[in-house]
Amino acid sequence: MDINQNQNQNHNENINANKRWEKNEEALLLKGIASGKSMTDISHELQRGGNAVQLRLKKIIYDNLNQNKSVNDISKVLNLPKEKVTQYYYSYKEHEEKQQKIKEIKSSNLQGGNQNTLNINPIIDPNVKEPIIKSTQNGGSKIDELKEQNIKMKLIIENHILKRKLSKILTHTDYKKYQELLKNLSK
Repeated sequence: MDINQNQNQNHNENINANKRWEKNEEALLLKGIASGKSMTDISHELQRGGNAVQLRLKKIIYDNLNQNKSVNDISKVLNLPKEKVTQYYYSYKEHEEKQQKIKEIKSSNLQGGNQNTLNINPIIDPNVKEPIIKSTQNGGSKIDELKEQNIKMKLIIENHILKRKLSKILTHTDYKKYQELLKNLSK
């Protein structure tokens, strides 16, 4: 078999990838599990990826347990050990929690970031009466947040450069030569 045939075969195997699950597909999945078929066989039959089939099984178990069905009943119907049913339930629950966190992060990023007030001690330039850095309240736009971060980074870099210069001055042997410069810096 050449490479193109192999790629076409893999593509055809997962022809239903990214399509919504239909009730009849879920029924075939459950019948396959109950009859002892492997996930691989079921995924080929449904023309879906193995991970998609397993995730759907976990979702079905999760939904049923949340509808007050018992682990015992699900275990009997699916011909799966109770421990496996419980494991699938908690695995899907964790998956749902992660998906929820991802949605919250994406939503937060689209709205312009954190909605809380940032507790930033503003750095005040003696020549300017307003702080150089203002804390962002109620989110603001993403651009404003990036501008604020750029200002902070610039100040940090300038501070670092000044510290290096001061360190060189203090370690220099001719201290008196720089005494006047130090006085000017401290004003």
